[in-house]
Amino acid sequence: MHQFSFDFRDPWFDYAGYRFALRVFTLENVYSPDPDDCEIAVHADRFLVRSKALRWAGGQQTAEGAVELRVRRLDEGRLELAAQAWHGSARIKGLGLLLQGRDFWRAGSGLEAELRPVDYSGFSEAYPGFGGRVPAFFFGDQEGKLYFALSKDRQVRRKAFAAYRHPLSGVTTIELHHEEDARRFSTEIEVPPWHLGPCRSRDEVFEERCRDLEQHFGLKPFEEREDVPDWFRAVSLVLNMHCEHWTGYVFNTFEDLSRKLEWVCERIEGRHCLAYLPGWDGRYYYQYPAYEPSPRCGGPAGFRAFVQRAHELGAHVIPMLGFCWTTYQQMADLGLEEAITQDPYGVQRIGDWVDWDSDRRRDSFARLANMGHPGYREHMFRRICALKDEYGIDGVFLDISSMWENDPRYSVYEGAVELARLLHERYDDFLLFGENWYDALLGVYPIMHDRCTSPGVLFRRYARMAQHLSHPAPGPGSSGVHEFGFAHVSGEQRQGGGILPTLPLVDTTLPGHAEECEQIIARAKALR
Repeated sequence: MHQFSFDFRDPWFDYAGYRFALRVFTLENVYSPDPDDCEIAVHADRFLVRSKALRWAGGQQTAEGAVELRVRRLDEGRLELAAQAWHGSARIKGLGLLLQGRDFWRAGSGLEAELRPVDYSGFSEAYPGFGGRVPAFFFGDQEGKLYFALSKDRQVRRKAFAAYRHPLSGVTTIELHHEEDARRFSTEIEVPPWHLGPCRSRDEVFEERCRDLEQHFGLKPFEEREDVPDWFRAVSLVLNMHCEHWTGYVFNTFEDLSRKLEWVCERIEGRHCLAYLPGWDGRYYYQYPAYEPSPRCGGPAGFRAFVQRAHELGAHVIPMLGFCWTTYQQMADLGLEEAITQDPYGVQRIGDWVDWDSDRRRDSFARLANMGHPGYREHMFRRICALKDEYGIDGVFLDISSMWENDPRYSVYEGAVELARLLHERYDDFLLFGENWYDALLGVYPIMHDRCTSPGVLFRRYARMAQHLSHPAPGPGSSGVHEFGFAHVSGEQRQGGGILPTLPLVDTTLPGHAEECEQIIARAKALR
């Protein structure tokens, strides 16, 4: 985590046992209130700070602008914090609230693991994004008391959290950042309220977030969801049926998949099985977003025959598509270069985190498309409908579906919601399956795969989870088409809490490791 190499000289304001500071971020610089031009009003139940000017460069310079912090006492020792700012000439991208006043020594989002110790190097986390994100942050003091900060934002907008100890004073600082939707950057910003204070448990805060999600984002508990096909409620086993690797190595042809699905359905009824096909469309990740059956796996005829055989067995089939991953050449051929996601500064997002050919250099042939772009969304809608109408698939898996960026042109989240609406409007029993998640996205995908160890109370309320595509197959632990190679995680599968048993199938899995496969199938049968 990067820090200033000088004293920024934030002015601090005390109220209710806390110390607060504010920072205003434009696209060019960062500012604080001018302490020489501040009004402060203190009351028993509220607190107000209003600065009529801004400082920058650690107080060496001043600028035209204003910033205001409003604090209101709530029940149970909690506070509501709201802020706004104005700049005389520059567009504001965000506003940060800095917090001191307690000896906080551990902090984190707290979805799964224990909170992390706060040290001098510090750490930061952001929402939304990969790995299960909620706009909440937790911190604990030396006495074991737990505190939280929860954004009450009614939109999906970026939040960032940081915790660190000052290298000179040793004082812990907690940072709460709100970033405006880049489509609406202006010289003014209004920050949605933060709720801050002690809590009995993290689940207590997650339950409060659930109420916000249901009231403002339209989420419904899993049992009440209208976008969950009736057939999916009977599914207790997910089959990760690997096809063609990025290099062209074929783990299974469509004919191979039919034989392996028949073997599975001799041991568990087909209606309990969901067949998920990564790499069905040729070299994994290399063909996106064309989405045509791989010739080397059997082509259109072979794919059609596999789907038909799966349906005869009572199973359901969903192929893997990319939510955002696209090859630049394919996008150019489609005339959709404008759909490539941009960050708030207008820089294109590149898919450059995988070394696909093992030359020990990450490859950057791909770009991340924005589902909010009307042309790209229309292309994806047409391709999905064509697969449904021509082959009879039962849904789609959308890879990297939790990708989010504050694009100044189109909303990634709103694009996901709209694609889902279009598909469910056209098909009554169509399943959308996503990868990783942030809380509002659970309203789009009733099932996700993820590598987390426990989905938590918030996730379980709205969705179900399967083992990640990268989970090792029985035997040596191949991750199939995924880039993680062999046995990168324990082969032991998570159980319970809305997690569906998952059986990865590569070329060596059956019949060579039938006993391990039957153990996974037995766990799935026990759920019925």
